Amino acid sequence: MSKRKTKHPDKPHITKCIFCGGVPLSETHIWPNWLRKVIPKQNNHFELLNKAVPIGPARTDYSESLQKYKRDLFSKDPLLACGACNGGWMKDIEDKVVYFLKQALKGELKRQLSRSEQAALAAWIALITILAEYEGNKIPTIYHNILSHIRQYATPTDNFNIFIG
Repeated sequence: MSKRKTKHPDKPHITKCIFCGGVPLSETHIWPNWLRKVIPKQNNHFELLNKAVPIGPARTDYSESLQKYKRDLFSKDPLLACGACNGGWMKDIEDKVVYFLKQALKGELKRQLSRSEQAALAAWIALITILAEYEGNKIPTIYHNILSHIRQYATPTDNFNIFIG
């Protein structure tokens, strides 16, 4: 069996889908193509700080990393998920937010989000965060149980927190 060449040789440790272990991997857009049309491309860099906080008395280890990128997040399309995940449940999560999120980002949404829309948006943001985390780190800090949960239930775990600053 020949080894698949990737666009991202700096990420050789990801050789199977981070969610299900499937192969082959497909290009997984961190930001979807439709969003690239809604938000204009920026030519700035971004920094990604990842820090895992130990949970409970049994966990004493954590990792922290700061990655600096010279290209914008829109241009990232790492090989992280298999085609079945990328075109299946991940697409389903994204499809639930496209219509109202496009409206909201253009300033055209003239109502509050329903509870189901809020839940869909939370799942989509969690998925984007997971993808950015795995793209940006050689040692990701999001544990496999969280990946399994979002894949199985299309929602983040109750203790999944995203801090933006």
